[in-house]
Amino acid sequence: MAGFKHVIFDVDGTLADTDNISQRALQDLLFEWTGEEEDLKDLAFTRGIPGDEALAQLGILDEGALERWDELAREHADEVKLFYGVREMLEELLKSGKKMGVVSSRRRDEYEAVISPLGIDGYFENMVLAEDTDRHKPEPDPLLEYLRRAGAKPEEAIYVGDTAHDSRAARAAGVSFVFAGWGAASYVEQASYWVHAPSEVLLIANYAL
Repeated sequence: MAGFKHVIFDVDGTLADTDNISQRALQDLLFEWTGEEEDLKDLAFTRGIPGDEALAQLGILDEGALERWDELAREHADEVKLFYGVREMLEELLKSGKKMGVVSSRRRDEYEAVISPLGIDGYFENMVLAEDTDRHKPEPDPLLEYLRRAGAKPEEAIYVGDTAHDSRAARAAGVSFVFAGWGAASYVEQASYWVHAPSEVLLIANYAL
């Protein structure tokens, strides 16, 4: 069977539907900090980048703001769900002998509070989170760190994500990018493969090169 040996996943908007709670929490935070209510569409650029970078781009440099954003999001952590078909996809990839991992801009404490309760950590041999590299997506460093830990070559891996930041990071690392259309807020043109359901990742991982 041809295909890729390593399947690496972004988390938010790819495995887990977290967009609503994160963006609404940010909207609430900005209202607390500034007294102004931002339109959610104007906050879409914050998806896929570390929280401190997102706040800096919004002009909020207070260290307490990030902690407050986390608090607001965690109040709704029980609303986070896996996208339909994700668990089945992970199980089939495991059965087919693929090595799986996570590369996410979430901090470890955020990940453990919001994502770990979904019960999918056991599928992943390596997790690269915000603390693990000095530079973050769209720089290639997190994916390169995954490759280093896994002892993998770039051509042996695909990175499944939903944002332009994910695409840029993958291309810079020499890894094929799979655009996960089921959770994306906007279309990403630069990808090696475009899929619209988790089951389609299986086909790419097992047969495409």
